[in-house]
Amino acid sequence: VVELGGIWRAQLARPPDAPIVSLSLPTRIDGSTLSDRIVFRREFDVPERVQGGRWSLEIEGVLAPTEIVLDGRTIARSPGAGDSLSVDVDDALPIAGRHEIALIMDPADPLGVSGAVRLVAVPRLSIESVLPAFSAQDGILTVHCVVRNAGAQDDRYTLELELLDGLDSLGRADGDELSIAPGAAMTAQVRIRTPHAVPWTPDNPRVYRLVCRAFRDGELLDARSMWT
Repeated sequence: VVELGGIWRAQLARPPDAPIVSLSLPTRIDGSTLSDRIVFRREFDVPERVQGGRWSLEIEGVLAPTEIVLDGRTIARSPGAGDSLSVDVDDALPIAGRHEIALIMDPADPLGVSGAVRLVAVPRLSIESVLPAFSAQDGILTVHCVVRNAGAQDDRYTLELELLDGLDSLGRADGDELSIAPGAAMTAQVRIRTPHAVPWTPDNPRVYRLVCRAFRDGELLDARSMWT
């Protein structure tokens, strides 16, 4: 994660020689009396591209209508009113090194950003959620995993699930190899036979750790765990 909060340069869009002031984001100000749009600008360094992943720009709580510009190119617009957005900027950041981001905001009250601004390395293929359902009668745990392909090409993966009681494995299962289209999300189902697991009750408040992993040709792509 590359945090982009902190000190930004702020300047009215016109005239070109308008004074520059330093403001810290997140911030919230009254911009209703401004004569033109205000530009928040800062430079930042991008590390080497995460292997197999993509860069996503996340902005929480945009308070005014805003144009988001990266290295002079408009990449997104926000309507403001507390809007939060996540923008895939991998194609806009083809190389590591120094880059510049600008937030061009309309005059409004309030104006600014109320939350975090950051660059996040997102796995090209990621597990978004894991939903288990246990059948005590059959001793089978059915797990639905939502997997997303943030890449620009078709991808394929295999899921591996394991139920743990401390360090002891109560059961594991591998799903079939599946193909997923670029930009798509899909739900995959895997069933684990767990004859020794017991469901939670007030008299037996026992919980287990469920681990879901996604692989491609033996390479770990993403993992997510939860208590169930």
